[in-house]
Amino acid sequence: MSARTAWAAADLLDGGKASWLTTSERSRLRSRLTHRAGAGWQTYSRWLRSRHTAATRYRIADRDIAELLSADGVVAAGASAASAHGLGLSAAGRADVYADATACARLVDEFFLIRSATGNLVVRTVDGDWHRRTSRDREGRAVAPRLMVAADLLDTDDARSRTAGRDLLDRILAEHAAGRRRKTTGARAAV
Repeated sequence: MSARTAWAAADLLDGGKASWLTTSERSRLRSRLTHRAGAGWQTYSRWLRSRHTAATRYRIADRDIAELLSADGVVAAGASAASAHGLGLSAAGRADVYADATACARLVDEFFLIRSATGNLVVRTVDGDWHRRTSRDREGRAVAPRLMVAADLLDTDDARSRTAGRDLLDRILAEHAAGRRRKTTGARAAV
């Protein structure tokens, strides 16, 4: 999937309209999501690889994390969005965000971010504004759609986070399948 389509899938699965797609693109994407619902987390993880162009680790002072998560152009992702989506993960002392290249450069300057392979901040750089267009306001901050949060968690080295990502993905797909069944049943009843 292209980034545009991946973010559209995330928006649709969270009840959005993915208004940047044409009617036929939206229909094809809904069909793909419906017919591949049981494809497994590996398939979705592969489909969503294009959601960002880079994932860079930085070191940030713990006391600056809350401020960074509220910064303009930043959307909480992964573990930073987990509690907003009802997952039992703590992001204490770490952060995971989406930002475009301009916002990322600004964050590096404002927060004196230092690249580090073991850093406590992951900035996922997005081409365009898909992350902002699809974000939801939760707990007073912009949060990535559930599908993207699931993909972020699946990409981690932490077994607990990966399990939470799989559980969230399963929940999203089950809700989607149930919604499609209700629509199909309702359409048949109307005939």
